[in-house]
Amino acid sequence: MRISFLDYNFRVEETKINILCNIDENFAPSLTVMLSSVLANTPKTTFEVFVLHVGLSENTRLRIESSFSSSTLKIHFIEISLREFSQYLPENWRGKEIINARLFATEFVPINIDRVLYLDSDLLVLDDLNKIWNIPLKDNLLGAVPDQAPNIRFRKVKSSARADGSDAEKFYFNSGVMLINLKLWRKINFGETLRNFFFANHVSLEFPDQDTLNGCVENRWEILSDRWNLLEPTFYSQGRKLLNLSRKEYLELISFPGIVHFTGDSKPWISKSDHPYKKLFYYYLSQTQWHDWHANEKKTLASQFELLKRKCKALLLIRPWLFRDLTLRYRKETKT
Repeated sequence: MRISFLDYNFRVEETKINILCNIDENFAPSLTVMLSSVLANTPKTTFEVFVLHVGLSENTRLRIESSFSSSTLKIHFIEISLREFSQYLPENWRGKEIINARLFATEFVPINIDRVLYLDSDLLVLDDLNKIWNIPLKDNLLGAVPDQAPNIRFRKVKSSARADGSDAEKFYFNSGVMLINLKLWRKINFGETLRNFFFANHVSLEFPDQDTLNGCVENRWEILSDRWNLLEPTFYSQGRKLLNLSRKEYLELISFPGIVHFTGDSKPWISKSDHPYKKLFYYYLSQTQWHDWHANEKKTLASQFELLKRKCKALLLIRPWLFRDLTLRYRKETKT
């Protein structure tokens, strides 16, 4: 189903879980993988999925829809325009305007929906989403996971006009997974707050959408367990120390995450990626209309050397079991 910006007031039936995503053509395959993992690990649940996109082709939309035969998942393609943001994005973010779409969820999601789970497309969902969906948000604007990168977890958002007038260092969350309180967003016109912050501070925003969210949400967010947005740095040398976990807790976290997030160069379709859940990504990919899709980066000598260096570092400095096939616990599933 495709709707325009002007149709955002349409109403849908009450559903168990509402999911919001934003993509362009490049992330269509990974979106399909993410949704495939959602269905596989969240049984007896219906989903209403709102996909915000810029210029997604008819063929791509059909490939996404035809990847799913289940009647429990309905996909609504919502074509939007974000041209007003193009000229204000940092140079390295040009052509990626779609990342800002999540800032304006209330403008595109039906008005009878009070809560939505925003999910990036480069994720694997490996546990029942009802567990995160039913977390109380109280009077918070959203629920999210603190970033797990050492240089970002306590990142200070630089701005000339912070939402609360302060310039204090805050706990910084990753915006790849967010449980959003749409009812409160509408009540306080939070979309307008985000828009104003972005335009006032675009020069100093290193991560445009994520910095904007952190700069405006302040302390009005529910801190979720790290297992609901497990980022790539957690698998490496400083992961356990940064999260202050015992060995047992750490092993449980990386072995049984709720959501795995392929950030940076850890994306499975990048040839130099050595992410321990890469094989599981390709297993879910094989269940979709992109089953013959593969890494689009050439395996150059330089990229292979970089991969070898990363593996050696992990073997020598971290743990020899890190690069074991973590899909062993799914072996029974893959045989069916």
